[in-house]
Amino acid sequence: MACLAFVIASPVHRTNLNNRVTGRARIRDSDSGRLYRTEASRCFHSGRFALSMYDLEEDRLIAEITGRGARRLLIQLPDGLKSEGPRLASLIREKTGADVFVSASPAWGACDLSLDAAARLKADLLVHYGHNEFLRDGSNGIPVVYIPAKSRHEIIPVVEKALPLLEGTRIGLATVVQHLHTLPETTRFLESKGFRVQHPG
Repeated sequence: MACLAFVIASPVHRTNLNNRVTGRARIRDSDSGRLYRTEASRCFHSGRFALSMYDLEEDRLIAEITGRGARRLLIQLPDGLKSEGPRLASLIREKTGADVFVSASPAWGACDLSLDAAARLKADLLVHYGHNEFLRDGSNGIPVVYIPAKSRHEIIPVVEKALPLLEGTRIGLATVVQHLHTLPETTRFLESKGFRVQHPG
C-alpha cells in the first residue's frame, strides 16, 4: 500500500509583503516571565489585507471569550503561526477589552499546554492554536479553547501532482489537523482515479 501524507508550507515562509498596519501588543515569554512590547502587524499588500493561509476562526475566538466572560487570556501558537499572535492580541483587545498575552514558548502539540504560564499570568482562559482538543480543561482549572487553524490551501492540485509517484492501487492517507477537513475531498479525487483509499476515522 502506498502512503500519501500531505503538509503544505507553513506561514513562517510568508515573506516580502509590502506595507504593514501596526498596533501595540504585549508578548510574555512564559519561561522567563519577561514582558516584551512589540508592534502588532497585519499584512497589507496591494491595497488589500492578505488572508492568512490558515483559518484562525477569529469570530469563534471572540464569541468564546465573550461567552465565557474571560478578561485575561494567554494565546499559545505553534512556531509557524507565531507571527499571527500580535494581530490576534490586538483584535481581541479591540473587540473585548480583555488583557491578552501571547506565549513565546514553543507549542509541540495539544498535550503541551502553557498551563503553568497561564496560571502565573492569572489568566482565566488559554487559547491553544494548531491542534485539536486533547485535554478537556487544564488540570489547574484554567479552561482551554482549541482552534486547529485549518488550511485554506486547495489540496487537489497538490495531490494531482503526486499521482505519478503513486504505485499500486491501494492508498493510505495521513495528514495533520490543518488538512484533516480535506480528507473526504482527497479520498473522492483519488477514488475517481481508480485508487482504493484508506485513512483513519
